[in-house]
Amino acid sequence: MQAEKIKKVKSNTGERNFRIIFNINLKLSLKNPGIIIGIILHVITCALTLAVETFLGLGQSDSLYVYRMFFYVFGSATTIFLVMVGSIYLFKRQVNDGIHSIELRAGFRASKSFSIRLLVLLTISLIANAFVLMVVFFLHLVSPVTTELMVAFGYSQVCYLIFLSIVSILIITFLFTGSKTVVATLLTTVFMFVVALSPLFASIKYMIADGDAKTTNYGLKVKALKDYTDLVAGNSSEDIKDLYTDKLVDGKSQIITSFQKNLDYYKDDNIMRDKLGLPYINYEGDSNKISRGYEGILSEAIMGRLVAKTFKMGQWNYDYSNIQLTPKNDEEKVNPTYTVPNLLEGTQLKVVLEKIYDAAYDVYADTNGTSNRGTVSKMFAYQSPGYFTSYPNQFSRMNISNVINSISREIPEYRTYLNSILTIYNRYEQIWNTTTGETIFAEPLKIEWITSTKYDAEDFYTPDLTLDSGYGDSSSITVKQLMDRINQVGMEEPDFKYTSNKEIEDKNYEIAELYYNVPELTIINNLIINLWLESFSLTFAPTSSNSEVLSDIYGYFNATNRSKALTTDIFRHFGAMSSGVLSDPFTNDIYNGVGTAIIYQGRLVYVKNIFNFEQDFLTKQDVTKEQKLFLEGRKLKYSNSFIIPLAFFVYLLISSPLAYLAYLIYERKSKI
Repeated sequence: MQAEKIKKVKSNTGERNFRIIFNINLKLSLKNPGIIIGIILHVITCALTLAVETFLGLGQSDSLYVYRMFFYVFGSATTIFLVMVGSIYLFKRQVNDGIHSIELRAGFRASKSFSIRLLVLLTISLIANAFVLMVVFFLHLVSPVTTELMVAFGYSQVCYLIFLSIVSILIITFLFTGSKTVVATLLTTVFMFVVALSPLFASIKYMIADGDAKTTNYGLKVKALKDYTDLVAGNSSEDIKDLYTDKLVDGKSQIITSFQKNLDYYKDDNIMRDKLGLPYINYEGDSNKISRGYEGILSEAIMGRLVAKTFKMGQWNYDYSNIQLTPKNDEEKVNPTYTVPNLLEGTQLKVVLEKIYDAAYDVYADTNGTSNRGTVSKMFAYQSPGYFTSYPNQFSRMNISNVINSISREIPEYRTYLNSILTIYNRYEQIWNTTTGETIFAEPLKIEWITSTKYDAEDFYTPDLTLDSGYGDSSSITVKQLMDRINQVGMEEPDFKYTSNKEIEDKNYEIAELYYNVPELTIINNLIINLWLESFSLTFAPTSSNSEVLSDIYGYFNATNRSKALTTDIFRHFGAMSSGVLSDPFTNDIYNGVGTAIIYQGRLVYVKNIFNFEQDFLTKQDVTKEQKLFLEGRKLKYSNSFIIPLAFFVYLLISSPLAYLAYLIYERKSKI
């Protein structure tokens, strides 16, 4: 009994002595000028790069990978530098000062002395990164960046710094216990540059190839559509059921035939062609004529803008029945005059959208609209490459939940469906609100601007079909203005006709005013229209080329195969691990899977049964059969090319034996 008591007292004394020696070493270390400089340098560098990344990368532009690269390089370098100066003090300076000898003569075993120094190094690193974590938390509070993105980047990047600190401690401790100071410092410096710069050099060949930038992430696309399908399938509202319930009329699908009828302008199979590009129209210079450049025709340009208004912008309900077109077919024969219809006429989609619009009108018509009044969503904004500037104030990252809730109170039978739209928007909001190189469906109409151009919201929320002359925004012209110009110069046989109609024009501007006052409504319309289109087939918009989509899917497949190279390319590992450890792999891929990224990681997750959906292309749909949600009841099979949390574990596991080797060297030297 007495022996056990004595043993317990010795144990308590040993633990107390361990804590005392640890605290003494920690205090001495935190007073060391080199370590103080290392901590300050690390915190300031990381704080600055994170602030730039948050406000200029996450919240604004499509150049996030540039700011992420700055954080990775400087964050990695300062982390290793801090561990190096700490190791110099704890394993070299203290030996010269005799502190090691004092501990050993006092009966302190070498194992405890070594463990204390490892813990002190770890504590110093944790203190430094705790300050960085506080910076991230502050940026989260003051920035407009979503929680999902802050978790994927800011918080995940702090986890990377802590991981790198531990790995660096294990490696650098081994170097400093086994080598002279000069040699160990030199080797640590080499290690620092290898970690900080090797992902950049290893990514050069991928930047040159730039293959992934030319392909759509169909894994992301199919996953989003699957999420949407699961949300809307079985919706109890009769209108929503009818939205996805097809029937045969005269032996043909009502959904396909009614939709194609409204796009009869394109004739036959031309509906599958990409008609959204605008022809060059030279109405300046020679005042006696208006020439039509390239192979485009004016009626085609007008129709292209109408398609864009409806399917890309979501402003579907303007009345253009006062415009008549006389298009030409492939044989250059003039077709009968074509009165522009509502492109959703006769579809259940129009019924649903009308009720949503009417509900929004009832809520907001007699008000000043929402807090976003007079702004344009960033999902419609495109920043010209090469301009590292923030978006102008006219473009906003919008929360649509308040408008969804207001409309749902007016039409409660749509509440579940509208909440499904809200869920999809919130889940993939970061894709639509920044130009990341990724897209889910037909990319919204992007407004191109540069620093010298001011874009007015009135130019976006307008019924005017504006044609670009080829000279930029300052020389664009509306269809009405073009008709007036044609009448003035006497152009022969124009292939369109605009007839002024005050009743139609007044109604159109009333609609535009509601869109201007409630910008969220355009976003909601855009999502409903495009998610509906995509739910029946794997393609972009109804005017997409499916041969291009097939080629793109093969491109996606090849890109995923190329991404698998990351597994064995150790020089790119830490670059890929520097963000995304706490986020969904798809979210991480949205920003980091771009082929032009300075630190290229490829796509970490992909749908491996993507070719199972090849039969669901729009061109392969059978018009004689009822159309169904093509992903309903089907499973997506995912595969990972690189798992970041697993990589963290493996590297810690591989480097941990170095701590034991360093201890053996430390113990041997302590006996000399």
